[in-house]
Amino acid sequence: MAETTQEAGETADPRLAKLVYMLLLFGLIVSPLAVIGLIIAYVQNDTGPAWLNSHYRFQIRTFWLGFMFVVFLISMSGVLAEITILATFFSLVLGLCLLVWWLARCIKGYKRASRRLRLDRPEALGFGS
Repeated sequence: MAETTQEAGETADPRLAKLVYMLLLFGLIVSPLAVIGLIIAYVQNDTGPAWLNSHYRFQIRTFWLGFMFVVFLISMSGVLAEITILATFFSLVLGLCLLVWWLARCIKGYKRASRRLRLDRPEALGFGS
C-alpha cells in the first residue's frame, strides 16, 4: 500500500498525536497517563486531516483493546491460580505478549506520525498498516 500523506493535511502538526503515543507508553508505568492520552485522542479525533485522525482512532483502539485484554488476563489468572502454577505461568506469558503488542503499536504509530503517514487500518488488531 502506498505510504502517502493527504495533501490538504501537509501542514497539520503531529505533535499532539505523538504526545498521546508517549502518554500511552508511560501509562504502562503510571496508569492515569494512558487515560489522559485516551481523553486527548477522543477530543482530537475527527478534527484534523485523515492521516492524523487515523492515528487518533488507532490510539483509542489500542487503549480499549489493551484494557479489555488486561481485564481478561486478570480474571483468567485469578481462576487459573487455583488450578496450577503452570496455568498461572501461561497467563503471565500472555501478559508479556500483551505488553509487546502495546509497545509495538505505540512505537510504530509514533514513527508513522513523525513521518506524517496515515495508518491504513487503524481498526485492525495488528499494527495499523
